[in-house]
Amino acid sequence: MRTIPLVIASVLLPLLAAPARAADRDVDLTGEWNHKAEFQEVGIVLLPDARYVAQAKIGDQTITEIGTFKVRKGTLTLTPNEGPARPYKIVVDGESLTLTDADGIAMAYARRPGSAKEVVAEAARVDEQKLRVDAGWMERFPIGKQTPGKNAAVGDVPEDTTPDNVLPGATVFQHLETYVKYRSLNTRYTVVRGEDPGNGIAQTRYYFFPSGRFLYINIAYTPTAAAGAVAHPATVEVTKAWGKYKIDSVPKPRPGDRPGDKPDPASVTETVTLVTDKGETIPMRLIDGRRNLEWAAADKVDTSTTIYSNVTWSNESLKAEKDRK
Repeated sequence: MRTIPLVIASVLLPLLAAPARAADRDVDLTGEWNHKAEFQEVGIVLLPDARYVAQAKIGDQTITEIGTFKVRKGTLTLTPNEGPARPYKIVVDGESLTLTDADGIAMAYARRPGSAKEVVAEAARVDEQKLRVDAGWMERFPIGKQTPGKNAAVGDVPEDTTPDNVLPGATVFQHLETYVKYRSLNTRYTVVRGEDPGNGIAQTRYYFFPSGRFLYINIAYTPTAAAGAVAHPATVEVTKAWGKYKIDSVPKPRPGDRPGDKPDPASVTETVTLVTDKGETIPMRLIDGRRNLEWAAADKVDTSTTIYSNVTWSNESLKAEKDRK
């Protein structure tokens, strides 16, 4: 039984991310590798351009992860799109693969017969489909020249007191776009006193205005001692910061390109430079047809990334998923 039909990853495969190169491979790991135990099933699809899709089923819960991998000096390193890299000692024996993690726990996998060719063909189909989907969403989230003006204070968003503090001539979103990262979906807090703008869920939001200004809001909870039947009582801290931003399109040259050639849309990286009013610069980039905003740690040791999802896309995706059930 196929543990990971790649079609489920049609909105997950990081097409716009530069594929890492799996260096120093002694064997071709392309294919679908499955591990099955009494209480869990794990599958990993490894692609020749060093992307991977992993899925773990534990009881009734299914967890999907995507990222890039590399093999070097007997170690397979999985780097998910969100979170730190994980190294595994690797032993390959024909169609069998054993991965041993940093704690010494070994798991045996078997490559599904015929999957080496199938996953490549399926990934190409998924990538082509994703290109079309991304293009549609880019039209939904257009960018262009700044529109000067002051925002109205609504809900958690205060009025910007310095709306003219922008980057001159910057390319920006043409409509208000909001990106959010929920940090504790499995834990909901109850604020013991005062208002709760996060409704019990730790989160970070970025509001991008067509004026060229942005607003950062971080909502964090500090647990307090349990009281009665209240689950996860906490105090809440809300941090807000204004700043200016710009969006730059950076084409990647292709073999044979000449000066003046129009870049392939699929090869263009859109970077977002944020500069807070206190002078801090935050480099980010738009991915997946501007549906997601990615921040990557600059530390050479910490290679983790954080993905903030566009609220419009997230809401429509959740509704579509609900309608399918």
